[in-house]
Amino acid sequence: MGRAARPHVPDAACAALADRLVAAHGAPLAFVVADDAVWFATGAGVPWTPVLELVIGVREACVDADFLLRRRIYAVGGGDDPVGRAVVQVAARRLGAVTPAAGDPGAIGALPWRDARPFAARARDRARAGCPQDAVGSRVAGEGEGLDLADALGGVADPHAAARERDRPIGAVLVDGEGTVLAVARNQGGTNRALHAEVSLVQGWWTRHARPLPAGSTVLVSLQPCRMCAALLVAMSDDGTVDVVYRRTDPGRLATHTALSSSRRERQERGRS
Repeated sequence: MGRAARPHVPDAACAALADRLVAAHGAPLAFVVADDAVWFATGAGVPWTPVLELVIGVREACVDADFLLRRRIYAVGGGDDPVGRAVVQVAARRLGAVTPAAGDPGAIGALPWRDARPFAARARDRARAGCPQDAVGSRVAGEGEGLDLADALGGVADPHAAARERDRPIGAVLVDGEGTVLAVARNQGGTNRALHAEVSLVQGWWTRHARPLPAGSTVLVSLQPCRMCAALLVAMSDDGTVDVVYRRTDPGRLATHTALSSSRRERQERGRS
């Protein structure tokens, strides 16, 4: 077996920058250093974790977001953040923890700071506007009908769009124990790679109700959730668990070893294989 990877140790300049950011904006906080600016975001907890806010905001604001998010994102405070780790696995590249320390941040101390949160909010507003909400309050007769609704929300991928600019045809539907539709969302990853259907579903629900996903509810989704979405769904469930039913299996590695699969709270639609 190979050697275990050594944990990243931030340098003194990074720790000093973290100290200044926390002094100005508080913790928990996440940031990434670009050539021309320091992008940062704070967060009050799930579903507004700093890493998720930072990644959504940077992807909304920067045309070179893919390049920028290959750099290491630093997290300050917040303890162990499984959602942040999963977000980085899917929509960024590297994550490290940094402890603020007084000192000289050097050249990065002269860079302007840019708050990613307004851009993340803009992305969420667009996601909500881009998904019809007419079905909320209606009732579905069983998981099959709910998954049909999820597929209808996801639509059909534009065959003329470039692969990276194409929304995947994935929808998500939250229903209560009686089959009443509580919330809906669709994938808009073509415009923002972090805007998976489940992310928009959870954040939209919290924006409207300021509470976790209700106990006894189920998320019906077109495609098996990835690690980012699974971690967010588990963290946002009222009792620490959530039931998820998906129509199609995702063959990619990012849908393996998720928070849902490890807790055995997800399954494929009955009759599917």
